[in-house]
Amino acid sequence: GAPLQARIAGMRKSVSVSSLPKGFITDCQERLDELSEAVNNAEFMGPEQRVRAHRSIAKDLDALGQQIQEKIEN
Repeated sequence: GAPLQARIAGMRKSVSVSSLPKGFITDCQERLDELSEAVNNAEFMGPEQRVRAHRSIAKDLDALGQQIQEKIEN
C-alpha cells in the first residue's frame, strides 16, 4: 500500500497548491481521504483481496488525476 499512499500524498500536495476552484479542491481532498482509508483497510485483507483492492484504488486515482488534469487545462 505504500506506493498508493505516496501517490495520494503527491496528488494531495499538487491539488493544495493549485489554482483550481476551492470547491473542487475540497472534493478532491475528501476523495483522497477516502482512498487513503481504503488503502489502510486493504492491509487487513487476504493477499488476493488486497491486490484487487489496490487495483481498484489505483484506477480511482487514475480517474481523479484525469479530472484534475482536465480542470487545469480549462
